[in-house]
Amino acid sequence: MNVTCPGCNSTYFVDEKKVPPSGGRLTCRQCGVRWEIFRPVTTEFRAVKTPVSPTSSIAAGPPPKQRVAAESPTTKKGRSGAASAPASVSCPKCGHAFVPEANPKPPPPQGTKRIILLVEDQKYFTEVTREALGSEFRTVSVSTKDEALKVMETEAPSLLILDLSLARGQDGRDLLKAIPNKAFPVLIFTARDETELYGEAWEELKKLGADDIVHKGMNVGDELRRKVTLLLGPR
Repeated sequence: MNVTCPGCNSTYFVDEKKVPPSGGRLTCRQCGVRWEIFRPVTTEFRAVKTPVSPTSSIAAGPPPKQRVAAESPTTKKGRSGAASAPASVSCPKCGHAFVPEANPKPPPPQGTKRIILLVEDQKYFTEVTREALGSEFRTVSVSTKDEALKVMETEAPSLLILDLSLARGQDGRDLLKAIPNKAFPVLIFTARDETELYGEAWEELKKLGADDIVHKGMNVGDELRRKVTLLLGPR
């Protein structure tokens, strides 16, 4: 499998069979950055036990691994009527993949959850965000400026997580400009090089309403959860 250094984007080929089940670490020969790598989910299949109907036959379809990989990341019903495991989602930048939690913890009562509006066009980072925030929040995800504005007409977000590069070539900053009266903190969520958002670029984002920023990379879920907690504070 090919892996990409998050520091300088150098690409390396790694024999996935030699990667430990719990993951491993690589050091870039070009820039010296160390990062974690994991086996692709398609080769190290993390199955979710699924009840099978006594009348179902193994010959009736492809092996579970093939069948799950062909399904969407959301849980689907199998032929026996039981829920099958969700498929993996892969990072478009580094290729790291994971399977979204199939059986999340029961959420708190609907009226007590704060709403997080996520504007993100990459399915991988959408699922990473949902899993990072867990059931404590109600995460509403869209991929364009117009969809986000439509959600704001009927919902009252407690926080906005905003990618700067959206679907259809849209710029996330245009959404900030279109929000008439910002009544919630904004967390910028971007894969752009950190050096591009220092100085004047960051000052511009703050004037538009940005409060903090998270750069996409390894273990970004932990950083997202930490920043959201800091911005919203305890209930």
